[in-house]
Amino acid sequence: MSSVTESLNEAAWDWIHVKTAAIAGIGYFTDAYDLFVIGAALALIRSQWHLQPFMTGLLGSVALAAACLGAWIFGRAGDLWGRRGSTVWRRFSWRSERFCPPWPGILAH
Repeated sequence: MSSVTESLNEAAWDWIHVKTAAIAGIGYFTDAYDLFVIGAALALIRSQWHLQPFMTGLLGSVALAAACLGAWIFGRAGDLWGRRGSTVWRRFSWRSERFCPPWPGILAH
């Protein structure tokens, strides 16, 4: 076990326990919400782009795979460079999406 876990387990009940539980809960909520939004967005995208069931499934699978890959990449970046360094890199990657043109017509054919 890590020293942080041991310290929390051996310490008397304090506000640090509440803070730790709140931070863990917020992290769990944001991950769950992110995955929920993918499913909700698929329903709207399917009707708006008139997608076939195969393309809807492919789009959902790629979105979930990208969420897993992004969590792995940015989690590893956070371990290597710290939270600030990985956040700078993440913001750069989000801003680089401006240069990618949207092509929903490719999925509709």
